[in-house]
Amino acid sequence: MREALIRRDLVAILRAHHYAPTPFASGSDFLDAARFISPGIAVLDMDLPDMTGLTVLQELLFKRRDIPVVMTSARADIRAAVQTIKRGADDFLEQPVNEADLLATIENSQSLLKNRIIVQKEKMESESILGKLSSREMDVLKELALYGDNSRAASNLNLSVRSVETYRCRIMRKCGAAKFFDVVTMYQRVFA
Repeated sequence: MREALIRRDLVAILRAHHYAPTPFASGSDFLDAARFISPGIAVLDMDLPDMTGLTVLQELLFKRRDIPVVMTSARADIRAAVQTIKRGADDFLEQPVNEADLLATIENSQSLLKNRIIVQKEKMESESILGKLSSREMDVLKELALYGDNSRAASNLNLSVRSVETYRCRIMRKCGAAKFFDVVTMYQRVFA
């Protein structure tokens, strides 16, 4: 019941200031919708009825990079706030949320949103391109992205150095890249 009241109050504040919030009753509802909702700023409670806010944060960051996250909690302390920031939240507000602080935090997050939309678009494009690779090519790419060394990749994958070089050329061709560095950049966009 407490969560519903907090959610209702936040929605009322945001609508009064011409925002169009989309409230969710649970972390799983939000994560299910995260694949489809437009980029925006998430205000996420640490204590959700079905999972922790930190769990939702981690799953969201894996799926989407174009949603800045502001965490809130009624049981906040400095340590909790620092932990949420270290785990990827962009800001932290103590409950009950002060209207002026909420609006200032959302306004500050607007600049993050613009940059993250670009990052998410690049991630999706990279996923599409890397989707053309076979699982073995992805294994080779992963090794080369991690270590940058044909000999080490060959040893780790039980291949010859020549085979790794052949895979490397094939990966570049499939990805339409002139330099292998460009393919590694795509890999890092998706898996970093």
